[in-house]
Amino acid sequence: MKRIIAFALVTCLLVAAFPAAFAFTDVKDKEINAAAEMMKNLGLMTPYDDGTFRPDLTLTRAMFCTYAARLSDPAVDEKKYRSFTKFPDVRISHWGIGWVNAAVSLKLLTGFPDGTFQPDAAIQYGMVISVLMHVLKYTDEDVGANWPFSYIDAADRIGLTKGVSVSNYKEAITRGTAARLINNALRLKVNK
Repeated sequence: MKRIIAFALVTCLLVAAFPAAFAFTDVKDKEINAAAEMMKNLGLMTPYDDGTFRPDLTLTRAMFCTYAARLSDPAVDEKKYRSFTKFPDVRISHWGIGWVNAAVSLKLLTGFPDGTFQPDAAIQYGMVISVLMHVLKYTDEDVGANWPFSYIDAADRIGLTKGVSVSNYKEAITRGTAARLINNALRLKVNK
């Protein structure tokens, strides 16, 4: 009887200690899996219909808008941003129109000089870092105006980039890398 009780207690402790260990079957990295589970639990992202996270999928600008807007303002209602378009290449029928408009309204991302947003283009590391630094309330005055290098240097100093390795600021970001960065951002203090 003592062995059964001990086994039951150990099983309960293991299940309680590692709830996110197998949250997404397509994520092999434990840290990314935990970060993705945390993002799901906080409502920052939803899994795909098949329950996967797809950590190696390149993150688009529209996808990142969903994370950034929710992270910046958890109460944001993207539905109120669906009925208009700010960019000729983000049509009313685009799945992410509400999130793109919300992120732009929150001053997290901008369009390009030609007036487009390019919602389906891969988002680059330098942009992700600068957006997350803005979410943490850092400005050019805090980090310097040499974009994106001053933002990346400041992000390195405060620990935002911990566990992330990229070759350059133009590198496309995957969902897994974004999860790791967002997890780091949630653990940091807001600047002001």
